[in-house]
Amino acid sequence: LPKPSTSRSFEPCSPEVDQTEVCVKQLETRPISEEQLVAEVKGIYAGLVMVESKCIEVVNAQGSSPKLNNEQWQALIALHRTLLHEHHDFFLASQHPSASPTLRGLAMPAFEDAWIEYLGDLGRYRMAIEDDDLRVREVWASTSRHWYSKASDRAPTTGQIYHHLAILTRPKALQQLFYYSKSLCVPIPSVPARESIMTLFKPLDESPICLQEVDVAFVRAHGSLFSGRNQDFAPSVDKFVNSLDLHIGRTRLRWMESGYYIGIALGCSLLEYGSESNVLIRSIKAGSKQGVEAFAPSQNFLNALDFTSRTHNVVFRRFGDPSVYPYLHVTLSFLYYFSKYPAVTYIESKSPWKLISLMLNALVGHCSDFGKIEDEGFPPKQSPRPLPDDFAQRGLLWAEKYYPDNWFAAAEIDYEEKYSEKASMMEERQDRCLWLGHRIAVSTSGRWLTYNENLRQFSVAARYAIPLDSLPTVSRTERVTTQPTRWGKVIDDDVDIPDAPM
Repeated sequence: LPKPSTSRSFEPCSPEVDQTEVCVKQLETRPISEEQLVAEVKGIYAGLVMVESKCIEVVNAQGSSPKLNNEQWQALIALHRTLLHEHHDFFLASQHPSASPTLRGLAMPAFEDAWIEYLGDLGRYRMAIEDDDLRVREVWASTSRHWYSKASDRAPTTGQIYHHLAILTRPKALQQLFYYSKSLCVPIPSVPARESIMTLFKPLDESPICLQEVDVAFVRAHGSLFSGRNQDFAPSVDKFVNSLDLHIGRTRLRWMESGYYIGIALGCSLLEYGSESNVLIRSIKAGSKQGVEAFAPSQNFLNALDFTSRTHNVVFRRFGDPSVYPYLHVTLSFLYYFSKYPAVTYIESKSPWKLISLMLNALVGHCSDFGKIEDEGFPPKQSPRPLPDDFAQRGLLWAEKYYPDNWFAAAEIDYEEKYSEKASMMEERQDRCLWLGHRIAVSTSGRWLTYNENLRQFSVAARYAIPLDSLPTVSRTERVTTQPTRWGKVIDDDVDIPDAPM
């Protein structure tokens, strides 16, 4: 075959050949009015709703014949693909450059909360199918927690998000119990969590697992309360209470996180995990119109109250130990909220007010501004972000009106960072506890706690001024400070506290 010629010809082209370049013009665009755009969006939305209804109908019908052949699967996929395209068209039309701010706001803000939660779902599904590489599995678990944490910031009273977080915290049983309990004790509780929580309790009954014995006993006691198996309740409570003081002394600062998990879980047990028949929940719904005689407590409530009281009696004897201050904080916020409801009488009689007053007096010596704690208004924020225990009880029934409206406004913080303790938070938490103690004394007219503004000291009403035998205090060598220790290293006013061993 002849080779193609590579020589170039510099001879002028034949005049018959037209060498003019044809320039492609920009496509003609037609302006669209606001009215036309609104009509277009409405039309797309009508089609979207129609396809969505068909998808729901087909999925519901699939329940009767779960086995589909190849053609049926293809049809189902095509139907859902059509729905996806409809959503995409709706988004493009509503975000058109000519769209008004109202029209642009239809797609993003309206669906942002759901989309953030769905991103958490996708991460959780990806984690669930990752069996080969534990490192990759943890990456997806962390991604899922990140999105669920963002979702909880936007909807802190929605229990379903805490239900998801409970699933993701396996095998940390104490943290799981916290999230499951919280998912049931928010204004919008998660119904599926009532079934899922049993996956936490059953393994504890069926086989030994690698957890601290004190945590196992605590979770097992809650399992007995939740399921009503009272025969397991007393031994579990005894084991937990008898081991608790030694456990706190051994774990020190690492118990700060466990402290608010335990305090919140106990509060949820007093609400019987969101049961509509619970004496406190019925008291909230009735307000202060009915007397205490209208609310009869159940045996489960009385068991939870005994459990809580015995735990208080151990924790509140550790005077001067910052490890227990998060526990004190969430407990006082619970008592402050319920102080205005008649059914609090049941809690009042079992609360160790004498110990609480002594615990508060131990904090008075660290207070630098009594004006803050004696003021009616919530103490101003000292740290750049809320306390870890603030995030933990945010959204719960008893914390609904506790925090100012803008308290979490600038708290765009990652999940892992939310629960990290900083040395600068110690003083703020102490002031918060003192403020709560003062508010309880004032709001109850000294019925439980009393406060002397001249002496700056807390005391108790006469009926609670009982002698307390064998009151141990935390010794000087045992007291934890914010100085560098082997439990936490202070760097630039931040203390990195390792997780408590689970």
